[in-house]
Amino acid sequence: RALVRQTPVIIMDHPASLQDPEVLTQIGRNLAGLKFTVASGAEFSTTVIVATNNLELVKGFDLVATVQDGRVLEYGSPAELAERRGKYWQMFVEKEGLGTDEVTGRVEITTERLQKIWPFAHVESPVALQAVLASFITKSCIGTETIHARGATADSMFVLVCGTVQEFVHK
Repeated sequence: RALVRQTPVIIMDHPASLQDPEVLTQIGRNLAGLKFTVASGAEFSTTVIVATNNLELVKGFDLVATVQDGRVLEYGSPAELAERRGKYWQMFVEKEGLGTDEVTGRVEITTERLQKIWPFAHVESPVALQAVLASFITKSCIGTETIHARGATADSMFVLVCGTVQEFVHK
């Protein structure tokens, strides 16, 4: 009803529980883009306040506050909170099973997360998975650097932790 009435403020408690991550991200984008129209016809952004423990839902929000035991621990954009390595970052790492070590810049990934990547899904031995993790090399790429060109031979497998994959096909 609040969406139909075009109210300037909407407060929601866990509005999208039990949804797939892709659906949650889209719901979050839709909530972040809500607008309301006043009598003069002017359009304004709706303030949406959401109580949730689902990080996918708030990816596109301007401001996120991490609350624990009724106290605000931190607030900022999702990117700012990730940079601070506080509670928001800890929740992300726990959920995703991967993160970056602040000191070394090395990607850290759990064996549980590694098993979610299809080539390793059927490896049942924790020792074998630890050996795979030990062989990982972290490489930071800047801007539009090409990591691997289609059709070129490769002696490495690439696991993108953060970033965008674009495939360019030249005809």
